[in-house]
Amino acid sequence: MAIIAGGVFAAFLIGRLVRVVLLRLKVIKGGSSTVNGAINDLILTYLITLGVIMLVARWQARLFIPGFVVMVIYDIARLKIAARGQFAADDPRQSGAPDDPYTILGVHRNDSLEKIRQVYRKLQATYHPDKHAADSSEASIKQKTEKIKQINAAFQWILKNHGT
Repeated sequence: MAIIAGGVFAAFLIGRLVRVVLLRLKVIKGGSSTVNGAINDLILTYLITLGVIMLVARWQARLFIPGFVVMVIYDIARLKIAARGQFAADDPRQSGAPDDPYTILGVHRNDSLEKIRQVYRKLQATYHPDKHAADSSEASIKQKTEKIKQINAAFQWILKNHGT
């Protein structure tokens, strides 16, 4: 029994380490905004994990299979919970943020903060009402003011919550 428990723990640990390495190397995105993207990331992680297990424990790989199964079940449960939107951090609308700050700015959740800042600055230059006050009507200035408020709120929310 202790050998099986050790195999479960070792396989789960190897799987998590493979995932961390793939995330660091930016091979997978981790926390993909779509379920299909997350499933693709997990499948790649599983394949590499099985390869590592086969290399490490050639003749005793069967001891790691229960741990691999536990890892798959854990990830499926995590995906189902995330798909239902029960994590407030994954759903900006539950956290008091604007509709979807990433959509408002036109960036992806996995983009670096530096890229998000660059996009924010471009949007500021495009929509700021003071930059186009001379050649715009009153309605246009009001519309741009509302848009810039949305952009600022989205950017502030992303600064506060990005990477959490």
